[in-house]
Amino acid sequence: MRYLSPFNSRYGMTPFSGSSFTNFEKELEKVFGSLPSLFDVGGDWISDSGSRSARPNWFEHDDAFVARVEAPGVEPKDVSIEVGDNMVRLSAERKSKSKEGESSMSYSQSFSIPDGVDADKAGAEFEDGVLSITFPKAEVVTPRKIEVK
Repeated sequence: MRYLSPFNSRYGMTPFSGSSFTNFEKELEKVFGSLPSLFDVGGDWISDSGSRSARPNWFEHDDAFVARVEAPGVEPKDVSIEVGDNMVRLSAERKSKSKEGESSMSYSQSFSIPDGVDADKAGAEFEDGVLSITFPKAEVVTPRKIEVK
């Protein structure tokens, strides 16, 4: 009777247990395990491959919007931020020297600024590998009634 069951104890509880599937899984890990994940947000801002996508995390406060970008391994002096046309252009370059020679890696990304901010008063801070760009909210103009004469 035991051989009538397709998932008997001889083969484990699932059709995918056993050495064939385990070997296949290990081979897949070898091939794809070293590739960067599309959703990978950790690691260096600028990787050894020369580029990195660092998406900002946005936070809204009562008086401002704050964009935070993780940037480990980058020095504040190597970061450039340009604001214009409702966009922010963020760029950085990291140079390193070793016995093998010199290497240079760069990063550049643009992203939109939320509506209702005063971009001219934007400011940035870099602390513990995190870049924070603050965009104060623009003053809200309350409508007023104009008397017709």
